[in-house]
Amino acid sequence: MLPSLDFKGTTEVINKGVDITLLTCKEKADVAYSLTRYLSVCGYSVAVLSVTELDPVDMRTIRYYESTTPLLLFLDESVGEAVIPLLDSETRFICRYEYICDELLREIPKLIKEHRK
Repeated sequence: MLPSLDFKGTTEVINKGVDITLLTCKEKADVAYSLTRYLSVCGYSVAVLSVTELDPVDMRTIRYYESTTPLLLFLDESVGEAVIPLLDSETRFICRYEYICDELLREIPKLIKEHRK
C-alpha cells in the first residue's frame, strides 16, 4: 500500500498496477487510462501516474512505483525531462513521446514480458 506522503509536488495515481507504470501529464492521462482498461482485460496490471506538477516533482509517489514495477514508460516529454534525471541509476525506463495508441497496445505487453522482475 502506498504510504502516507508529505506534500512535495503532485502526482495523481489514476490507476494502480504492478506490471508497468505509465507516466504522463494531466492532459494525456485519459489516453493512458484507456490503455489500461484494454490491457487489464488481457491480464496486465498497469499503473498510470499523472504528474500534475513539475516544480517540484513528487518523487515520493514516483519512487514507490519505481520500486514496485519493473519498468517506467514515459508518455510525455515534459514529464520525462523533469523525472528521468531524478531516478535511481538502476531504474529501467522507456520514453514514447510520439505514439499511436494501437502501437502501444501491442508494445506494452511485449515490454512487460521482457522486463518482469
